[in-house]
Amino acid sequence: MAQSASDESKKLFLFHASDDKYFVRQVRNDLARAGHSVWMDEFEIKVGDSIVQKINSATETVEGLVLFMSRASSNSNWVKREWQSVLMAFMNKGSPQIYPVLIEECEIPAIISDIRYANFSESYNEGLESLLQAIGMTIR
Repeated sequence: MAQSASDESKKLFLFHASDDKYFVRQVRNDLARAGHSVWMDEFEIKVGDSIVQKINSATETVEGLVLFMSRASSNSNWVKREWQSVLMAFMNKGSPQIYPVLIEECEIPAIISDIRYANFSESYNEGLESLLQAIGMTIR
């Protein structure tokens, strides 16, 4: 996968449930290969770090939120609180870029139900292509 020379990379924050880590790692690696700077907790939060402080610091500088939707994330109060608080902060600053990603059939949060999502549940490659196109990168 290569990016077009005219496309710009973006700083992205990945919201996900721990149960979806394997899948999210794969998407993270593909986004990084496409030239994006991708924030994912397991690579950024070290032993002894304040989880909340690290997340708050990271989300102040990102340009896009990638929200991974699955049964696990739908059932996780931590994921809901985390991304909703960041979404509210983004809305106060201006228009946030939210990139919903559907991993599997699940409940779509009402606050983003009108936003088109990248559907990975049927095809990983098609889901990735639609996500990269939404972010502004093209696949060659």
